[in-house]
Amino acid sequence: MNSRLKKKIVLDFVMTVFMIILMGYFVSGPLWHEIFGVGVLILIILHNLINLKWFIGIIRSKNKITNFNYKMYIRICINLLLIVNTAVLLISSVFISRELFVKLELHPTEIWYYLHRFTAYMEILLVSVHLGLHWELIM
Repeated sequence: MNSRLKKKIVLDFVMTVFMIILMGYFVSGPLWHEIFGVGVLILIILHNLINLKWFIGIIRSKNKITNFNYKMYIRICINLLLIVNTAVLLISSVFISRELFVKLELHPTEIWYYLHRFTAYMEILLVSVHLGLHWELIM
């Protein structure tokens, strides 16, 4: 295993630990929940930058789509869903913030809380599928 792959696995492990911590909102409290949420967002951006070659490869191979197998289609769909879901999760996080973004004075309605909870559960589901699709690489 090369050092780049080891770094990617450590990054993924730290992201997973942060996401587990985020699930315990009532244990960590609002401040730490928001801090870890920002931390996960930074790690997700870093993860995607590290894996930018994969995205570029997909874009460049659009003419060679016949070479794709079903796992590739699923990976593309899951990654697109993760990007959209993470964006909605981020937006709802800013709206319902009680600590870090309170100065923005956004007055959230109840829908933002439900949307945040729904997208958080979807994130767990999508990340689980994402990990499952990369399980061979992880092992």
